[in-house]
Amino acid sequence: GYHLFYGPSPGSMAYALHTAGQQLTATLRGLDPGRTYYVRVHAHDGLGRLSEASNEIVIGVPTTAPVTSPI
Repeated sequence: GYHLFYGPSPGSMAYALHTAGQQLTATLRGLDPGRTYYVRVHAHDGLGRLSEASNEIVIGVPTTAPVTSPI
């Protein structure tokens, strides 16, 4: 699985999300609109040992929700 650590400033990993097994996607919920977040990912093995962190990823949350139309 993976551990995602994220926060509102570079190097500030105030929050965490954990995935299990081979899950390759995750949804970060409760992010503030218009705010930027910084994310690092670690893989973990069955014993809970974490890998080195990924490079930091910058995510900008839109100020409004995207508009979608039914197909």
